[in-house]
Parts: sequence; structure tokens; C-alpha cells
Amino acid sequence: AEYNGYDSISFIVVSSADNILRANEQLRLRSDAIEFVFNYYNSHLYWINEKGKMKIPFEQLLFEWIYQMKIDQNGQLWLTGRGKNKKSLIARFDGVNMEYYSIPRTDKEIGKHNITPLEDSQGNIWFNGYRRGLLKYNKDGFWKYDFSYYIESEIQSFTIDSRDRIWITTKYDGLIQLDGEELNFFNPKNGFPYYETIKVKADFENRIWVSSTNGVAVVEDHPNSSKGYRIRSNEQIGQPI
Repeated sequence: AEYNGYDSISFIVVSSADNILRANEQLRLRSDAIEFVFNYYNSHLYWINEKGKMKIPFEQLLFEWIYQMKIDQNGQLWLTGRGKNKKSLIARFDGVNMEYYSIPRTDKEIGKHNITPLEDSQGNIWFNGYRRGLLKYNKDGFWKYDFSYYIESEIQSFTIDSRDRIWITTKYDGLIQLDGEELNFFNPKNGFPYYETIKVKADFENRIWVSSTNGVAVVEDHPNSSKGYRIRSNEQIGQPI
């Protein structure tokens, strides 16, 4: 389930991977010793640790709306959302200062404001936000990965598996795997059942679950296969209910 931020809700949405909770017009992020709470009603961000509850100064907060929060391996908080100038923003909070980054893109490149930050095992932070590309942040700054030469439709979602392979769903171009600098494509031409893919998630066994308008498919490593993987779709996953 997703909370679109426009209506007050009484239920809680929990993501066990990042400990994200959305409830009663608040977005909460919990870690071992700290908690961050963004209040949609007054656009205030609170930082809760062993010293108590502290409000991050409003003048530091240039967001009109925060969509996603993530704590990286170094304990820094990453925020993504819509700025007060109505443009997409990325911010990094180190416990003292908030540093902002605007996304360098043209009008034709603009994707969704709801930008997702994900971290790989090397500490790189990845973001969507481009119609046909991704953004990576590391110690050297931001790096843009542009796939517009290879795909025509918009990126829908992405995930990172335990081998640091990035899996990307697209509106009409099937599933894409970014393995290092190599792009691999999964679509009906090579055995994957769908062109239109919506959401993607890697589970604890490194299986890649992909949803589409026509059902669900799973891509899993399979060393005995000539391709190194196998694909299962609706009728092979479960029984109709």
C-alpha cells in the first residue's frame, strides 16, 4: 500500500527493509538508535535520539514535501522530495548540517518527484528521477546513467540485489538489469513474459520479483541453465484462487 499524502489515514504502512512507517500524516524512519519523523501537516522534520526530540531548523528545510528517507552505512540521512520551488530535491543530513542537491535534468528528462534512494554494498547511493536513467552518488559526486539510447519508455521502479545488480522496470521496454557497466534486457523476445513492468523487488534469496499489468514474474539465478538464470511467471508460481 502507498500513502499519497493528501488524505489522513489511520493505518500504518511498514517496509521492513528500511523501517519506513507512514501513519497519520507522518513519515517515520527508524534505525537502531535514532528516528526521523516528517510531519506533512506543518512540513517540520524531527530528529529523535538518546538526547530526546529535536526539530531540524525550518530554515534548513527547503522541502515542501518529503517522499522518501534513508539512513546510509555512514549514518547520514538522505531525503528526497519536492522543494518549495516545486522542483525535485535530494538532501543529505549529517546530524548537523543539511546539504541540498538539485537534479540536473531538462524538462524532457524529468521523471517522478517521488525519487527513491537505494544503497549498494559499496556505499553508492542510487536514485531514480529521470524518465530513462538513474543517478548515482559516491565520494566523487553525482554520476548520471542515461539509458535513453536503449529504451523509449519511462522507468517505473528499481531495486538492488545482494550482488549489486540493479533491476529496473519500464513502462513498455520490459525489465532491465544493470550489472556493473553492462545492460541486460528481459522482454518477450528472450523469454521474459512482459513488456510493461511496474514494480520490482529482490528477496532474501536474491530472486527478483516483478509485477506487471498481466501478472507476476520471478527471475532467479540458475547455474545449470545456459543463460545462468531462469524465469517463472504466473502459472509456474502459484495456483489461481
